[in-house]
Amino acid sequence: MYTPKEIEQICRWRSEYATTPPDRLLLGSNAIPSTYRPAVATQIKLQQLLGNKLPSLSKCGIYIPEGINLEQASGEASALYKQRFVLPEDSLLDMTGGLGVDFWAMAQVAKEAIYVEQNEAMYSASAYNLPRLHPDRQVNLLHGDSMQILEEIIDQHHPTIIYVDPARREDIMGTKRVYAIEDCTPNLYELIERLKQLNEPARLLVKLSPMLDIKHTLEHTPHIQQVEVVAVKGEVKELLLLIDLNLSQLHRDQITIRATDLNAIGRATSVTSTYVEEQASPLQISPSPLSYIYEPNAAIMKSGLYRSLGKQLNLAQLHQHTHLYTSDELLADFPGRKLELLEVIPFRSAAIKGLKKRLPMSMISCRNFPMKADALRQKLGIKDAGSTMLIGTTLQDGSATLLLCKMIL
Repeated sequence: MYTPKEIEQICRWRSEYATTPPDRLLLGSNAIPSTYRPAVATQIKLQQLLGNKLPSLSKCGIYIPEGINLEQASGEASALYKQRFVLPEDSLLDMTGGLGVDFWAMAQVAKEAIYVEQNEAMYSASAYNLPRLHPDRQVNLLHGDSMQILEEIIDQHHPTIIYVDPARREDIMGTKRVYAIEDCTPNLYELIERLKQLNEPARLLVKLSPMLDIKHTLEHTPHIQQVEVVAVKGEVKELLLLIDLNLSQLHRDQITIRATDLNAIGRATSVTSTYVEEQASPLQISPSPLSYIYEPNAAIMKSGLYRSLGKQLNLAQLHQHTHLYTSDELLADFPGRKLELLEVIPFRSAAIKGLKKRLPMSMISCRNFPMKADALRQKLGIKDAGSTMLIGTTLQDGSATLLLCKMIL
């Protein structure tokens, strides 16, 4: 672990040797003492990733202890999106500060902000970074286990919104990741009970692994008001739980479910519903594919809000379990992939026998189809390339079918 003065010097060397390959920096002749060379090399090595993932923080010249800290941190778009949960009058407590990316974003909105981190190296990095990221305001930095000093923090600051990103760990044998909430730290259920005992009516914003099952989470976690699936450019990054201890517990099916996809500049496209509304929404099925085919983005697919999406956009699906939509007119703002239908090909030997000759290459996808994409590609002998997409799917009448489509950008 380095002191703030040492970190400052490491960052100076990073600027001075920015064009030097990290390997040459470690082994070659230069003015950097050998003790600090690994840290300087790490900073130089991470600059491209830092600039892509956190451009605003990169411009401020932040220090990163290890590459894994940057890999595990939120991206800038998803961090800034969390500002929507914070009010200007809020006192924000981040119990799992880490690299401080989410804290940096949310603290811009809150009246007061408290950062807590128990890892010494991460705390030292944030002690250097956060004053540079928030030059016009004071942030409170605490080093320690937030669960151990919870009462002290509450007595002094009375936070109105508490942010928690429970650490996922490997199981005892180190063979697989653990995604159950109760196996993460800090323990969310214990935290909720302790806040109740302290009569602290705070809101909690909890970041969880996208691997968690949403319905199971809703059944076992009290006081949830909203769960949000957050994707960035089509890839699901996190689940967010909004818990409000001021409000009574809702039934699982009454909790707001929101599926959000953020584009490259952080613009959000969302679908919002509840499981009651989802179940009550009519299932619209098209008897045949129409001119355009739509595939929902990953956030919607994770949320399961298929009927709600069809109802909100007045779109019919191809089959109850296919989750592909179709229309005669192009819906340009559909939240997901948009394709123009070129041809409907029955999945029968006679129809697909000569397909390779006239379609030597195409992307392939399968939705509710008796074969996986790799197996279908092998059967057809089509190369994975080109501007078309061949979708193996099942239609309303139960027939396995191939849809040849052109991508719409």
